[in-house]
Amino acid sequence: MILDAERALVVQPDVVFISTERLAIVRERVHGAPDLAIEVLSSGTALHDRTVKLEWYREYGVRESWLVDPVECAVEILNFESGVDRRRIFAGRAPVESHVLPGLTVPVGEFFL
Repeated sequence: MILDAERALVVQPDVVFISTERLAIVRERVHGAPDLAIEVLSSGTALHDRTVKLEWYREYGVRESWLVDPVECAVEILNFESGVDRRRIFAGRAPVESHVLPGLTVPVGEFFL
């Protein structure tokens, strides 16, 4: 995913979602910010994902980012659209509440089966 061609800023989230209205950014690669970027945290990448990558996602217009923590069996969702970070953490049987995917009703625990 190329966030900034001039700066050669290329990132590779674990999962991305791009709405139908924005499919024009998909060519041989994704050129621009997806609607949703999901990062699965690991001990080797968690600090980078929580700091550097989240700042890039915010700066370049990703609407929402998820940080999936397989150790805690939790999903942290950050909504960047309002101009103020809105962070919510979901765990256990709580259904994920996504601004980008409003019809999603999967309990968080099912992501970790």
